[in-house]
Parts: sequence; C-alpha cells; structure tokens
Amino acid sequence: MGIKTITPPAPVSTKSERTEIDSQAPMGYAATRSLERVAAAMGELESAPIEFEAAADIPEGGVLLALPALLAAGLLRHTPTFYNLAKGYYGIESIFLLLTTTGQSGPANLR
Repeated sequence: MGIKTITPPAPVSTKSERTEIDSQAPMGYAATRSLERVAAAMGELESAPIEFEAAADIPEGGVLLALPALLAAGLLRHTPTFYNLAKGYYGIESIFLLLTTTGQSGPANLR
C-alpha cells in the first residue's frame, strides 16, 4: 500500500481581500489578468478562459449552485451554432453565463 498524498484545499478569499486585489489591478479597478487582456486587445486571444476560484462572502452566491445543472441541461449547447463574437477578452459563453446568473438572482439585477 502506497502513501496517499492529500492536496490541501485552495485558499478561500474573502470579499475584503478580493476588493483589495481589485483596487490594485494595474489596468484599472478589477481589471486583473493583465496579460490575457493585452493579448485580447491585440487580437491574439479568442477569449479568456472562464475561471472559478474558492471564495467566501459572495452576495447571492447560491445562484452559482445552479450552473452545473444548467450546463448539463445544455445551456450553452447551441451557442457556437447561433452566436458569434469577435475576438476579445470576454467570450460569448462568459456573457451568457453572466446573464444567466444575474437573471436568476432577480430581475432587479439586470438593470
């Protein structure tokens, strides 16, 4: 029997920590991932990959629990067939996921 290595969980950031990081972003408030943003601006990136990380203090974060079920049900299944977006930092999948989660947390959030 071998020794099992246990990987420690990723650190969980708080809202205060994320606010501090966002305020120090070199390209402006919350404009993190600078290399990807520059590559997108130069047309060298189709779109930045969607990244999720461990976090606490997410206002209305429970809506994110619906994402796996929505994706399994085919939320983005026909996106490449019917929608096309020019190269840029935000891909069409990112935009649809944003609209989906914002809409689920209440119509007032769509304004």
